[in-house]
Amino acid sequence: MIMDAAGLTNVFASVKDTWTSVGWESVVAADPSVIVLVDATWNTAESKIKTLEANPATKNLSAVKNKRYITLPFASTEAGIRNVEAAATTIDQLADLNSLSK
Repeated sequence: MIMDAAGLTNVFASVKDTWTSVGWESVVAADPSVIVLVDATWNTAESKIKTLEANPATKNLSAVKNKRYITLPFASTEAGIRNVEAAATTIDQLADLNSLSK
């Protein structure tokens, strides 16, 4: 819902389950232009970026090579009123990323 509001398409949009497991192969095959990261105290966006940039399978993804990350706080991604703020900040961050690539 948050990504839809920002005009983004989840590379796993065809998955009908709420939670599912996917392999890195699927992410690599999709080659996303932007990666949305949930920043949590137990698994920070910064640590996720380090992993993406160090992993041989993901370091050549378009989003990783171009450092096109959108970061959302965990609390704003849980269903609730904070989703409005998450959608707005996603739109703003995407606009910032797009202005940098011009």
